[in-house]
Amino acid sequence: MKVDDGGPRANSDDGLIKHLKPLYLVSKVLSLSPFRLIYGPNKGARASVPGTVQSLAALVLYGSFHLYSNYNDDFNGSNNGAGSGGQGASLPVNGTAPNGEGGNFVSVMIDIYSRYSGLGLYWVLVAGAIGNQRILAASVGTLVEMDEIFERQLGICVNNARWKRLICIQTALIAGLIGVFEWFNCLMYLSDYQPASEFCLPQCYITLITSVVGESQFVGYVKLLEMRLQLINQLLARIIKPESTDPDYTRKEIIQSIKNLYSHLHLLSLNINKAYGVQLIFTLATLFITVTTLLYHCTMKAIRLLLRHPATSEDAVQRAWTLLSGLLWAMVCAYRVFRICNSCNSAKNEAQQIGCLIHGLGIHSKCSDTKAMVKLLSLQLLQQRVDFTACGLFSIDHGLIFNMVGSVTTYILILLQFDIAQNKSDWQMVPQ
Repeated sequence: MKVDDGGPRANSDDGLIKHLKPLYLVSKVLSLSPFRLIYGPNKGARASVPGTVQSLAALVLYGSFHLYSNYNDDFNGSNNGAGSGGQGASLPVNGTAPNGEGGNFVSVMIDIYSRYSGLGLYWVLVAGAIGNQRILAASVGTLVEMDEIFERQLGICVNNARWKRLICIQTALIAGLIGVFEWFNCLMYLSDYQPASEFCLPQCYITLITSVVGESQFVGYVKLLEMRLQLINQLLARIIKPESTDPDYTRKEIIQSIKNLYSHLHLLSLNINKAYGVQLIFTLATLFITVTTLLYHCTMKAIRLLLRHPATSEDAVQRAWTLLSGLLWAMVCAYRVFRICNSCNSAKNEAQQIGCLIHGLGIHSKCSDTKAMVKLLSLQLLQQRVDFTACGLFSIDHGLIFNMVGSVTTYILILLQFDIAQNKSDWQMVPQ
C-alpha cells in the first residue's frame, strides 16, 4: 500500500480485476467461480449461465465417479492395487490390521467418514458457489467501487499486487504439500483396516484441492477487506498527528470519505459471511474431525509402537513413517484452520483500530464540525461492526482456535477410552 504523492495515479480498479484473475481462473477450473469477470469500462463481475452449467456438470460427474469407485471397492474387493499412495496397499480387508491390531467400531466409523466426507464437502462447496455467485459478483463490484473512492477522493492507490502474491504463495504451498503427502500416504486410506483404492489419488486430490481453493477465496476476500481497513487506519494516523498541516475542512472531507468507505466495507463483510457461511461450517467441521482422527490414529500407532516392539528394523521404519506421515497431515490441516481464523481476526482488529484512532482525532481537533463528524463516525462504527461468523453460529477468530484445541484433546481421550474398553488385550505389553 502506498499513498500517491501527486504523480500519475495507478488505475486501481484495473489492478484489482487483473490481480483477481489467477485465483479466479483456478477457481473456474474447479467450478468454484460460476460468475465471470468483466473488463473494460464497466469493470466488475456478473453471474454466468455457462459457469453455472459447468459447476452443475462437475457436481454430477465427480459425485458419480466418487460413488461408483467406492461401490466398486466395497463390493468387488479391489484390494490388489493401491496406485501410488496409501500405506494400506497390502493390508487385508477382513478387519484385521498387521501385527494383530484388530479393528473396532471407532476405526470403522473413521474409515467410513474418511471415504465419504470429501464428497459431501465437494458438493457443499460447489453448490454454495452456484447459489452465491450473485453475492460474490456484487462483492467484486463493491471492491472496485471502494478502490475508485480511495483513488479519486483520497489520492490513495491500493497495492493489490501484494495481495495476489500472498494468496498465490499460500495456496501453492498448501496444494504442494497436500500433493506430496497424498502421493506417499493417501489421506482417505490412512486407516489400518482398509486397503487403498486405485482411485484414491483422484478421489482425494480433487476434493482436497477444491477445499483449499475455496478457503483461499474466503481468505482472499477477507484480506482485501483488511488491506482497505489498514489504509483507513494509516490515513487516520497521519491526520491526527499534532504536526499535521491538514486544515479542518480537509479533515471533514476525509472523515466523510471514510464514513462512505466503511459502509462499503461493512457491506462487504456481510456479503462474505452470507456467501461463505455454510461452506465454512462444513470446511471447519471437516478439518476439525480430520485433525482429531489423525491425532487419534497417531496416538494409537505410538502406543502400539511402545507396547509391541517391531520384529525387524524394516518394520520399525515403516511404522515410524506411518506415524510421522499422520502427524504431517495433521499439521497441514491445523495450519489451514489457523489461516482462516487468523485472517478473520486480523481484519476484525483493523476495524476496531479505526475506533481508537477516530477518538484521538476528536480529542485533538478544535473544530466543532470535525468533532460532530467524529461522533457520527463513532456511532457508525458502533452499529456496523466488522465480524466474521459461520452462519451466525460462532465467530471465526483466534478464540475458535483455542476452542478447537481443547475439543480435539477431549475427543482424543474419549476415543482412547472406547478403544481401551473394546480391545483390552491390545493395551498389554508384549514381551520382546
